[in-house]
Formats: sequence, C-alpha cells, structure tokens
Amino acid sequence: MATNQYAVKILFLLLLPFLLTGCKSSKKTQEQPLTQEISTKEQPLESIEDSSFELEYENIYQKAVEIEKNYETLKPRAEKFVDSYFPKTQIQKHKLMTVALIAGGSNYLLSNMSNAKFYGTKAYEYKEDKSIAFPVEWESIRWRQGRDTNILKKLIYMKDFLRSCSNAGFDAFCKANEAFFGKGQVLDAMHEYQNAMQWGLEKESLRQECYLRLAACFYKAGRKEECEKLFLELLIIEPNPNLTIGDQETREYLNELKEKYSL
Repeated sequence: MATNQYAVKILFLLLLPFLLTGCKSSKKTQEQPLTQEISTKEQPLESIEDSSFELEYENIYQKAVEIEKNYETLKPRAEKFVDSYFPKTQIQKHKLMTVALIAGGSNYLLSNMSNAKFYGTKAYEYKEDKSIAFPVEWESIRWRQGRDTNILKKLIYMKDFLRSCSNAGFDAFCKANEAFFGKGQVLDAMHEYQNAMQWGLEKESLRQECYLRLAACFYKAGRKEECEKLFLELLIIEPNPNLTIGDQETREYLNELKEKYSL
C-alpha cells in the first residue's frame, strides 16, 4: 500500500510542470484577444473619420458635375458635410470650400437665397487667402455641351451669384484697373483681375467689367482658351457687352467670340 502511494506521488511530481505550462498557455490565449480588441478600438478613430470625409466628398463631387439634375438631393448632403467637418489639412480646406460652393449653388437653384448666400459666403472662409475655385467640370464650355440654353443660363448665373457672396476682391479690381488703363501693364492687370474674381465682387456691374477686362487680358497674354470660357459667361449674363476695350486686334477677337456664341 505504501509503495502504491509513493508511486502516485512520483507520478504527480513528474506531471506537475506540464500541468502548469498548460495553465499558462490557456491564460495567454484568453488574454491575447483582449489586447487585440483594445488595439483595434484605439487605432482607427481618426482614420475612420478621414475615410468617411473622403468618401462623402467624392460622392458629393461626382453628383455636382451635373448639379442641374441633382441639386435637390445635393443640398442636404452638402450642407451636412460643411456643418459636420472641421478641416485638418490644406487639402481638406480646399475640399470643404468646394462643397460649400456646391451647397450654395444647390440652394441657389432651389431659389433658397438666404441659404445660398450663407454657404456661398462660407466658401470664402476656408483657404488661407480667402479665395474660391470652382470645379473644373463647371467651366462654361463644358456646360454648353449637351445642355439647352435655359439650363446653361441658370448655371452661369449660379456661378456669378457665388462670386457676389464676398467683396474682398474690390481692392484687387481697383489695382487691376490702374495697371490696365493707367500703365498698360497687361500681365499685372490680368493677375489682379483674377484675384478679384477669386476673392469676390458684390456689385454686378463691376463683375461684368471684370469678366470683360480679364478676357481681354487673357487674349493679350496668349491664353485664348481661358479668354473664350470667361467671355462666354459674360455673354450669358450680358448679351451685348461694350466691346470698345483694348486694341483693335483684341476687339476683333472678342467680336468673333460674340458671333460664335450668340444665343
């Protein structure tokens, strides 16, 4: 009997290390998922926000390519985007500026002028220099393709309205006039007229003068494509502009464009 008890004790001592190792291994297995879970919860919050920002921006932007068809559904999405996000980078500032323009434009097409003004004004607040830039898909030449005259007019008037939501470009407009008329410095004038357009001009008559003079500067600088795009916008807003600006060559070219785009 004593011999059997002794044998059991020896067997237990021999198995003890294996039993302890098994317990430790089991404990590690139980602890590991908790560590992974904590890691998963801590990491992606900011990246999820950035990912959601980019995804929603792309969705809004793609629909805004045909804003004349999608403005009713774009309005709440663009407004929510602007109201929900705070930009962390220069790229995000540019994108929020773009979506604010889309929100303003959507409200304009819905004839909700107070909201259109609010979001149009907000668009100027994002970039460091307080400028705006429209999506390339909103160029007048592109809009002219596949759209009837009435739709084209609405879209051009929408852009013109958004340019009226700030008056920070007034000083640049005055500098441009001095360079253009007083000194004959076409390139300097062109730069300042561009600033005026990007920073905004409240008064309609000044915007029309800016369209015309900047188009003339573009032509003299050899930038005919930009001249044509801008002059088309002017013709929709003012079908009979005063084309006595610039030299004879410039006036002839602008008259050619007027005949080409006569609506």
